[in-house]
Amino acid sequence: MSVPIVYMITGLSTGGSETALANLLARLDRDRFLPTVVCLKDGRTRIGDEIRSLNVPVIDLDLVNPARIGALWRLYTFLHETRPSIVHAWLFHAVVLARLVGRMAGVPIVISSRQNINLGSPFRETVNRMTIGTDDRVIAVSEAARRVDIERGGAAPEKVVVVYNGIDIGLYPPVTPRMRADARSALALPPGTKLVGTVARLHPSKGVDDLVRAAARVLARVPDARFVVVGDGKQRAALDRLAGKLGVAERVLFLGERRDVPFLLAGLDLFVLSSREEGMGIVLLEAMASGVPVVATAAGGIVEVVENTVSGLLVPPGDVDRLAESIISMLNDRALADRMAKNGRRRVAEMFSIETTVERTEKLYEELLEVKLGERRVSGKGPKER
Repeated sequence: MSVPIVYMITGLSTGGSETALANLLARLDRDRFLPTVVCLKDGRTRIGDEIRSLNVPVIDLDLVNPARIGALWRLYTFLHETRPSIVHAWLFHAVVLARLVGRMAGVPIVISSRQNINLGSPFRETVNRMTIGTDDRVIAVSEAARRVDIERGGAAPEKVVVVYNGIDIGLYPPVTPRMRADARSALALPPGTKLVGTVARLHPSKGVDDLVRAAARVLARVPDARFVVVGDGKQRAALDRLAGKLGVAERVLFLGERRDVPFLLAGLDLFVLSSREEGMGIVLLEAMASGVPVVATAAGGIVEVVENTVSGLLVPPGDVDRLAESIISMLNDRALADRMAKNGRRRVAEMFSIETTVERTEKLYEELLEVKLGERRVSGKGPKER
């Protein structure tokens, strides 16, 4: 009999946690585990549809306001009646409800995933610290995230394990001249353009405003450069205004949400991740897997992905001058960029494959099932015992 698992997540809009969940579900051993996704809101999205296409049910509680008792009751009733063996929760609101409502409903194993460094407010940090003791395990996306949950969150060190996010490197083949030409044609770029891009939620933590300021410095010295920003968020209007104020609005293009990120990555000369804080950064893995050289900030788990001067260049978060200089160095030194791009793709293949991520996650499930429920696998994908 397959083990029922409920994956709880705050929403399924485009983001690192949502993408990581979809990647995990696409590879989960369905002979062993029976997944259902419960989201508090925003279940009808691109990622939500991707998960449904995997024949994984997605239940949207429509819990826009955390005080909506009806939705909380639906969650409790669902967990109490379906009796999953494991609830695995992602993102702050879902994590807190999994801990509280999940335990009230009698769920034997509760796991939370720590994908970011900062929960967004002192209040959230306090609530996390008050409830984290109910977790059987916390999965941290990096050593940096693990330290935060132990030192700031108060988690018992033995309960926090690191499982790096992974990607399917097969979805990001090395860029060919044809792929590059098609992507650049779609963006209507002038011949000879040096194209720099990022993919990020337009939120202050992502530091896209620092990238726009750096772009102004770069364009003063590399006038044939262009910048593209893929993503949307609450900073969109402010970033548009900033680009206009700096006189680079026509050369810094905001493309909004896109479903063709691998296609666009193929057209880049350089990928930049300018985050002020970052749990890890799946999009960084995607760029490196595509064979695109990267410049990134030394924030959070990024330093565990990029080896400075080997598989990319790292700069201090918020240092616009250093960011601009590193971008210029990469654009003007093709040999340097090519060497780091090659090393970056190799590093992702060796350390950040989705197969490794799923294997380590399933192993954690098995360990907890045996300890908490006395359940173990006899061999391979054969029968289970209680």
